[in-house]
Amino acid sequence: MPSSTYVFIDTSRLLKFARRIDEINQLIREGFVVVADLTYSEKQQAKFVAK
Repeated sequence: MPSSTYVFIDTSRLLKFARRIDEINQLIREGFVVVADLTYSEKQQAKFVAK
């Protein structure tokens, strides 16, 4: 079935994405990834929302 094939492809892509997130989170926990830029943009967003 084409639909089940699509679901399989979508699921595998989702799993790869989830695995990638886990890897990034692990690196952040171990202190290898600097998230200063992300934190800065979050602060800017917060300021924008506060206005």
